[in-house]
Amino acid sequence: MSASKDKFHFWVGMSIVIVIAILIGLLCTVFTPNYFRPKTIVETYFTESVNGLSPGAPVKFKGIDIGKVTDISLSSKVYPDDHISLFSPDASVAVVRMIVYMDENQLKEQLPDLVQKGLRFQTELAGVTGTIYLAANFLNPTLYPPEIKDVPWKPKYIYVPATISLTNEILENIQHFLHMCGKPITISLTLEICKAHSVVRA
Repeated sequence: MSASKDKFHFWVGMSIVIVIAILIGLLCTVFTPNYFRPKTIVETYFTESVNGLSPGAPVKFKGIDIGKVTDISLSSKVYPDDHISLFSPDASVAVVRMIVYMDENQLKEQLPDLVQKGLRFQTELAGVTGTIYLAANFLNPTLYPPEIKDVPWKPKYIYVPATISLTNEILENIQHFLHMCGKPITISLTLEICKAHSVVRA
């Protein structure tokens, strides 16, 4: 009789554990849909300002989330034993690291061809909200070469080149145009035009 009760309690306990495990799996699937997806850490470098971009910002391709920014630091902090001589011997660039929901081996295999075809990271404005995210775009590799072609350090993670953002490119063109017209340059005006451009592109 005692053996039967022990067996009964065992199976009741196992059933409870299985149910809890299934519930946890369902919760992870519903509330964290990327939990079971493959993840790869990627890094890129910017010589331009990344002001407004912050950890947690989405990484998008054609408007679809493919990852998120995890860390933004100066190269002098990330790679303290090396430096990059762009403006002065101690100049630093922005190192942006992110998680992308892709298989690491597959990405490593296809990346050289993708970069040759113009794959670049850019910062972009998210419509009228003005928040900044990271976008992976295919651009003309001649018109949009990598901001940094060579670095004196070995990247810790998979490296994908970045190029000047469309927002900064528009800003520079507007400032140049206003300067040529002899008009005063206001940051608020240029930002509003950049936001309007983002809305049109969206």
